[in-house]
Amino acid sequence: MWSRLHTHTPEARHLILHLHFSTSDLESLLLNYSRLMNGNSGYSGASVTDDVDYLEEAACSWVRKNENVWSDWLPEVLSSKQVIYLGGLFPIGGRIWRAPSIVPGE
Repeated sequence: MWSRLHTHTPEARHLILHLHFSTSDLESLLLNYSRLMNGNSGYSGASVTDDVDYLEEAACSWVRKNENVWSDWLPEVLSSKQVIYLGGLFPIGGRIWRAPSIVPGE
């Protein structure tokens, strides 16, 4: 781990030190991915069209269903850093660029 991580980005250091996936967490992720790949997702409205979409949908599904797991990875107190804004010529709400967008970095 980068030696200055604790002073430059303490939240990232905290996350890295507390990040843990149990065997059942990993099995759940893989099972979601497998179901999506095989068309047996059980998700209504899942709009997956390629491998990246399958991976993202499986990960997002796990995050939505397991807040009790990943919320323990987050620090209780966040440092008071200035909000940054990300802007550019890339799609934010989909895969097709429609217009430049600006969003707060969180």
